[in-house]
Amino acid sequence: MKILTAVLTAAVLMLAASSVWAADPSGVWTIEGRLDASMEVKCHDGACRCAFKSAYGKYDAVGYFRDNKLALVYNYSTPVASNAFGFLVYEMQGDHAMLKKTYDLNGKVVGSDKWVRK
Repeated sequence: MKILTAVLTAAVLMLAASSVWAADPSGVWTIEGRLDASMEVKCHDGACRCAFKSAYGKYDAVGYFRDNKLALVYNYSTPVASNAFGFLVYEMQGDHAMLKKTYDLNGKVVGSDKWVRK
């Protein structure tokens, strides 16, 4: 009985650990509560490319995914009032949500929002 319990415990722990590593931001995302904004994320071996568009503009971003965080540098391809380029950090909140912080070139947080999978 002890061996069976140990084997079952090990199996449950392996399943739980594998789900932590299974998170992948690839797919289409939108800002919670907004219908005009979407971002397509494509990751391969931890390297990611993103294409964002909204009613206000669009940008491309590149970066890396590691430890449930997607770190990107972005550059708007349309005129914007401020922060034409900078850094984004998305933190996965399960498989269907991410929290995003936008940083300017000085490392100051200039925005944050929640993203959900489409």
